[in-house]
Amino acid sequence: MAMGIDTPVAINMLLAAALTAGALAVAVPALAKPEGEVIGKVVGVADGDTLTILDAVNKQHKVRLAYIDAPEKGQASGNRAKQKLSDVCYGKSVVATVIDTDRYNRIVAEVTCAGVAANKMMVETGMAWVYTKYAKGQGALVAAEFTAKAAKLGLWSTPTQTPPWEFRLKAKQRN
Repeated sequence: MAMGIDTPVAINMLLAAALTAGALAVAVPALAKPEGEVIGKVVGVADGDTLTILDAVNKQHKVRLAYIDAPEKGQASGNRAKQKLSDVCYGKSVVATVIDTDRYNRIVAEVTCAGVAANKMMVETGMAWVYTKYAKGQGALVAAEFTAKAAKLGLWSTPTQTPPWEFRLKAKQRN
């Protein structure tokens, strides 16, 4: 290179300048939200909105169903929600369309188990709430929740239910 600067040093200087200017946010896709699909078989169901997928190279992926929040294990309907997701997904082929990654490093995805849209099914059967904080533009899910509520399905069969996000907050405040 001209003026006695070797190539690796020049590249590092250019990268540093680009990072400072913010130019690499567009140039480096790894900085964007994750994209793609995880395809495999469901080998575990942690609760009504989290499952584990084993892919073709035997790598496990922890997946959180996007846009919904199912009752926690210690909550009323928590075991029923887990069982419903398990009935539909456990041991079956799955395609998880990646939306994001959460703070626990789980994949957040729209999940289809053996042809069934699991996220929507959990809401339609009254086994999960629409997680409105993260479900912007998900009118079909909101409509499904309204219908399940009106029909008193699943968790809506009892008059008082605490949404999981409130349950977690109360548990956190107690500790």
